[in-house]
Amino acid sequence: MERWNNLSEDFKNIVVFVSDSLRYDFFPEELAEESESGIIPTLAPSLHTPTSFASLFTGLSPENHNVRGFIEELDSEEKLF
Repeated sequence: MERWNNLSEDFKNIVVFVSDSLRYDFFPEELAEESESGIIPTLAPSLHTPTSFASLFTGLSPENHNVRGFIEELDSEEKLF
């Protein structure tokens, strides 16, 4: 995983594709071939979409951002990305 530690230094543009209930090994091969760097398999921090997206956008674990469902919001002071 050390390869991915300095992404901001290696890449100018990053596309994040998110799809609920799609395993990375079932990602359409035609789309994967379009990527210069390939697909990075990841694990979601939660089974729930709102919690996972809050973690994706903040880099915080669910315990630290406190989003548990669709009605909770991130703290307005929270730094994104």
